[in-house]
Amino acid sequence: MTSKIVVNNIGSDTGINTVTFDSNVQRGSSNLHSTGLALGAGSTVGAVTGVTTYYGDGSQLTNLSASNLTGALPAISGANLTGIDATSLKDSSGNVKIQGNNSGATLTGVLTATGGNPNESAFLSPTAVGVGTTTTTGRNAGVGTASGTIVFNATAGVLQVYVADAFGWQDVSSGDGYAFNATGGTKNTGSRSGYAVHTFTSPGTFTVQGDAKSGGEVLIVAGGGGAGCYGGGGGGAGGFRKITGLTFSSPVTVQVGSGGAGVPNPSGSTGTGVRGTSGTPSYFGPSYVSAGGGGGMGNNGGPTGGDASNSGAPGGSGGGGGAFGPGGGTGNQPPVSPPQGNNGAGGGDSGGPRWGGGGGGGAGGNGGAGSSGSGGGNGGSGTADSITGSSTTYAGGGGASGGDGGSGSGGSGGGGNGSPSGTGGNGSGGLGGGGGGSSSNGTGTGGNGGSGVVIVAYPSS
Repeated sequence: MTSKIVVNNIGSDTGINTVTFDSNVQRGSSNLHSTGLALGAGSTVGAVTGVTTYYGDGSQLTNLSASNLTGALPAISGANLTGIDATSLKDSSGNVKIQGNNSGATLTGVLTATGGNPNESAFLSPTAVGVGTTTTTGRNAGVGTASGTIVFNATAGVLQVYVADAFGWQDVSSGDGYAFNATGGTKNTGSRSGYAVHTFTSPGTFTVQGDAKSGGEVLIVAGGGGAGCYGGGGGGAGGFRKITGLTFSSPVTVQVGSGGAGVPNPSGSTGTGVRGTSGTPSYFGPSYVSAGGGGGMGNNGGPTGGDASNSGAPGGSGGGGGAFGPGGGTGNQPPVSPPQGNNGAGGGDSGGPRWGGGGGGGAGGNGGAGSSGSGGGNGGSGTADSITGSSTTYAGGGGASGGDGGSGSGGSGGGGNGSPSGTGGNGSGGLGGGGGGSSSNGTGTGGNGGSGVVIVAYPSS
């Protein structure tokens, strides 16, 4: 028979701090014993403080707040964890990106290593390996210098490896850097086999990038000179220069010369003794310059030769002298080698209807002399060149005006024809031809000189 004691309070006696039970106190399946409290199934424990050790397998611990789990947590064995694939790494959508296997691991997608600058990341993808991209400054400041370190130097455009402290960074031999590329003017890669051709008809910049390119060529033609009027001499052609064997490695400023204006004759004789305007120079950088063609002289310039003020003007090619003034302008001024042009011719000095001005000089020859019998002289011939892939003749001198003997023809390469009864012909634009001289009739005007051109060519491979 079970004993039964019914009390409503058990307390210690005065001066006694502990109530001692010699045996366990048990209620139902819960048991209070000397080493702790064993709770039976379905028991509930309220807030407990000061307890440092709990016993049991923890299978019934539920609704634990993560904020209450503080301090050092004990090591947990994952041997019995379920629903976790320890052989793979997945993205937020559950797709496997790295899968472990017997030989290592398989990557799906791109593995990226990023530092402070996302543009300098290294990566590993199924089809490529990208080493870190940086500049020379960034490489020197922030890349480790262990032997074998590889970077892509975006400043130089090459893959580089750090060899050792004594040798520093070196280009990887298989990397050629950026291939040569150039812009500026009108670029044509089909007109000349194996070459790229840039044609400048107005000022601009020949801009290059990448490795230097050897085997370059430049053709430089200046603006032609304007012609005289009233028996005027023809304008001289713009200077013609061809330079080969160049190496292009940096940008070059390009200037294209304009043609000079011819002399007007609005009242029948006001143009006498007045020169046409000389053309302006063309250049490819500061080192290669072609001078503008000299202006042609109007008649009554006086029987003096050379470069006196009453003769044709000097220039790339010289301007022709006017009727009754035999002085033609000197070509190849300033002097270069090979010469950039030739002399203009003097005019005939006989009076009456048999006069004629002198032709302007051309790149290929002197201007023709005017005479009292044959009229105005022809312009000097131009020079042909195939830098574009086809032969083109440039820098012809302007023909002179004449009386009954007739007027001279413009030289091949864009020279304007002299006029027997009105305005002289203009020199051809883009060829640097000299203007044609005008007659004494009406209100004719000496022809204008043609604009020049700068053409650059280099091997395309």
